[in-house]
Amino acid sequence: MNKRIRIAGVGFLTLAIVFATIAMSAPRGSAAERVYHGVSATTVNGRDIVVLSNQQGIETLEISGNKLIKRGEANQPGNIMVGVYARSQGSKAEAYVAAGPNILKFDISDINAPKMVASKVYFGHAYDVHAAGQSDIVFAGTRGITLHEADSLDQLSNYFVQPAYGVAQMKSGAMVVTTDDEALVIKKNGAITHRQALSGSDKRLRKPYADQSGNSYAPGDDMFIKVGTGVNFSNWSGYTYAMSGVDSEPYVYGVNGWGVYKLGKQTLALDDFTSINERGGWATNVTAFPTSSGIRVVVTAKQQVYLLDEHLNILDTYTYQPYPSTSGVVVSQADSQIESPKGKALSAWVSSHDVRYNTFFSAYGSGFWPGEEVTAEFGPYHPVQYPQTPSKIYPNPDNASEIGWADANGNVKVANIYVKEFPLMRTDISNVMQVTLYGKQSGLTYSTNINVLPGVKPAEIKKDEPKKDETKKVVESSKRCERTIEKTTEEIIRDGKKVVIEKVVEKETCTQETK
Repeated sequence: MNKRIRIAGVGFLTLAIVFATIAMSAPRGSAAERVYHGVSATTVNGRDIVVLSNQQGIETLEISGNKLIKRGEANQPGNIMVGVYARSQGSKAEAYVAAGPNILKFDISDINAPKMVASKVYFGHAYDVHAAGQSDIVFAGTRGITLHEADSLDQLSNYFVQPAYGVAQMKSGAMVVTTDDEALVIKKNGAITHRQALSGSDKRLRKPYADQSGNSYAPGDDMFIKVGTGVNFSNWSGYTYAMSGVDSEPYVYGVNGWGVYKLGKQTLALDDFTSINERGGWATNVTAFPTSSGIRVVVTAKQQVYLLDEHLNILDTYTYQPYPSTSGVVVSQADSQIESPKGKALSAWVSSHDVRYNTFFSAYGSGFWPGEEVTAEFGPYHPVQYPQTPSKIYPNPDNASEIGWADANGNVKVANIYVKEFPLMRTDISNVMQVTLYGKQSGLTYSTNINVLPGVKPAEIKKDEPKKDETKKVVESSKRCERTIEKTTEEIIRDGKKVVIEKVVEKETCTQETK
């Protein structure tokens, strides 16, 4: 083990308590910040998905390699999102949320667009939710432990009537439950088989864990507890929040504000530890689950969410992003987000009032839900409206459309909208067309007009006139030469004697003749 565990002195413990108090006393962040507590994980169509609950709603993140990538969110203002439980079967995936005065169900089959499909008033305060496999759902809250039908959320029965804050269910139907002052193991018939006294702070954030072998674990006081066995592990922070594990693995994981611990299931012997608060945040929840890349551990720590491997090496950190992202890079962000104002009324406008065919423009809007998907529709055809109450308006598939996402303040830019030519529309005259923005989750719509100018005719190519033939006069010339040979004699004296010699002279005379 190559990581240090700090045993707090009085001064450090005081600092930790102050830090925890600050972290827990600020349940709501700014529009561009979310505080996370609930976390669950499942596999949706072969993709490893983490579901987070925050003050506004839920978010879906995908584990891609060693990255946490934002895929979608569904906002439900007015609810206090605490516990969340996600599960899937085939192509269907769902997430249940204990949301204070309400209990909620979300369809997360499309991880890019989770949507709420059921809601019930809890008549109290719901804190946690869990289930075993595809069975009905159990909620923990001020009304105790209640069993609810999975689709409608109707209450079916009540297992325990005292206020409860955390619950984890086994396949047998038995549950481990945390209350104000106890950790309990309760059978499906309501019989209590084990009780263990608890005390300490932040009791309402405690999340127990049970594996399918019947082992039950609970956070309590300043220790992690194996319920009903007398086995525990002291962690000295004064706070113990949550435990989790993987059925097939011999370890459990726990958080205590300071960081995350890896403990042996049988004796809770320490195997590893990683500090979280030194990096940022106060660790209050944890979930561990198998992925295609091995065991992954996700820890929520106020505004931060940490992804770790099974050896507690930190792989990635996530803080709230209002947009889906790819490979850790945020996409579809409005150019003007740096100056994105809060609280603007619902409106829409375009980057240019006049556009031409076969070019691009951008549409802008405000007043939408933070983070929601916004479709920008462009064209001459009217939106589709269905005759129901209340009426719903949808984009016309014959028009052009592009998608963007609203930022944390509800403002959006949808870029690269192509000005295409539409059937039966004249392109030699100006046409006024409509640009409409649709908020997918909120149902909000707003339209503006755009003027499409006549298409530009292809430039005429002026062909070069053939040049007149320029014939050159051909001048023929010839050269005529005549050669003559002249012979002469000459007397000379050689060796005192007179000698006659013969000279031969060759001459050539040439003349140039033209025709």
